[in-house]
Amino acid sequence: MISSIAKPTVQANNFEIKPSIIQIIRSSVQFYGLPEEDPNKYLSTFLEICDTFKFNVVSDDAVRLRIFPFSLCDTTKDWLQSLPASSITTWASLTQKFFAKYFPPAKTAKMLNDINSFVQLDRESLYDAWNISKACLEDALIMSYPCGGRYKLSIMMSPWLIELLLMQLQVALT
Repeated sequence: MISSIAKPTVQANNFEIKPSIIQIIRSSVQFYGLPEEDPNKYLSTFLEICDTFKFNVVSDDAVRLRIFPFSLCDTTKDWLQSLPASSITTWASLTQKFFAKYFPPAKTAKMLNDINSFVQLDRESLYDAWNISKACLEDALIMSYPCGGRYKLSIMMSPWLIELLLMQLQVALT
């Protein structure tokens, strides 16, 4: 079976991903695609771990694309294998497809709605309400507020996460 990931060529002569690295990925960061899983947190953890592995003359894309399949389980692995052969050529295209599948625009819209409609309950302390609202913001990773009849989004995340959100938005608009 031909992989959906077209692995970038590597110029290094003796490049290999050691079994110990694969074991670290399998024991530290697994994604099953369950509704309660957070795709943003999963990818953040995945990248955090991948960034600890550096190989001479090997791009981050090449490493990430080779390791990524080992972090998927069950139906998520099936999803990756169901994509057309060699259709993924960059980390950006992989994350775009991943977010289109596991963090669809409807989920983002629900999170934004939860944030916009948040109210403190009658018997809820301000401290508890603040922590709950903060958790909603952290889950959504974006803050939305009305601006001239539209929603203005203020991105509150690291640059790579901004890139992922923009890719997700691009998928939603196509």
